[in-house]
Amino acid sequence: MYIRLVNYIDSINHYRKTKISNRNFLVIAALIVGILAGLAAALLKTLTHHIEDFLQTGFHWQYKYYLYFFFPFIGILLSVMYVRRFIRKGKFETGLTPLLYTISKKSSKVEPHNIYSQIITAALTVGFGGSTGLEAPIVTSGGGIGSIVGRFLGLSYRETTMLLACGAAAGISAAFNSPIAGIVFAIEILLPEFTIPAFIPLLLASATAAVVARFFFNEQLFFLVTEGWKMNALVYYVLLAVLIGLFSIYFAKANSVIKSFFYKINHPYKRVVVGGLMLGIMVFLFPTLYGEGYITIKNLLGGNYTNVMTNSIFSEYSNLPWLVILFTAITIFAKSCATLITLGA
Repeated sequence: MYIRLVNYIDSINHYRKTKISNRNFLVIAALIVGILAGLAAALLKTLTHHIEDFLQTGFHWQYKYYLYFFFPFIGILLSVMYVRRFIRKGKFETGLTPLLYTISKKSSKVEPHNIYSQIITAALTVGFGGSTGLEAPIVTSGGGIGSIVGRFLGLSYRETTMLLACGAAAGISAAFNSPIAGIVFAIEILLPEFTIPAFIPLLLASATAAVVARFFFNEQLFFLVTEGWKMNALVYYVLLAVLIGLFSIYFAKANSVIKSFFYKINHPYKRVVVGGLMLGIMVFLFPTLYGEGYITIKNLLGGNYTNVMTNSIFSEYSNLPWLVILFTAITIFAKSCATLITLGA
């Protein structure tokens, strides 16, 4: 069976090398990667939102917010159990750094399990309230699809890297309905030596993934209505930029401290207990830390500012503007810690 499969792959590669130019074949391969990455992104978003909707709105109880203390712990525990049970030979890592390392040191050979394992663990972690996003998992999953397709078709390192970037761009595009964001991400992060011919496969993969994902998951992330910007508001944009720059310094320092803390905990399940309980306490006190946080952002964009206190133990005081502002300010700094704790656990 294996020999027959190898012969079949060889015959495909021989045919495409003799009948189709490499440039045209990369376009076809990018379309294939875009379709598969779109399906992967739709699956990830659907699984995550189904779990989240069920836990948050599937049942009603006056003191439901007490359960927020346990949900993140359960999600992290299930993710760690899955990794330790089913990913024995392959190495499982989170974030974008392993993907960059794979491109530079491993000839863009992403381990196949990353295609589905990233989806499973991200859906469990975020769906149960882990305070992190789906960007890195879908980028790794999409990049894994591109890498596998490139290796399956016997492409060179540069061509496989191009398809890996196409998969990552397609994942971003499909998950967030943002083809341009996917392309920019791939060019800036994964393809620093960008050339104009690379733009066409990236564009096709991103656009295709966005269309495919819309068939299966068509919920709009944000509905933002703007009237343009005014010159006299320019000072506020500059002030915002300065504050975010300072906040990024805070995030970097928090990242260093929390990572060091979790690195000292060697036993994986002890790390789960410590991190899960810490996160549970934070989500219990600040329910807006639950999951990605896009629901809260959507409500804020709609002018529903008191939503940040919904389901919290302080919800009965949401009629006090100063408390809403204080609660929101604390949530901003707590979100960074909650995200880093989730990844560390």
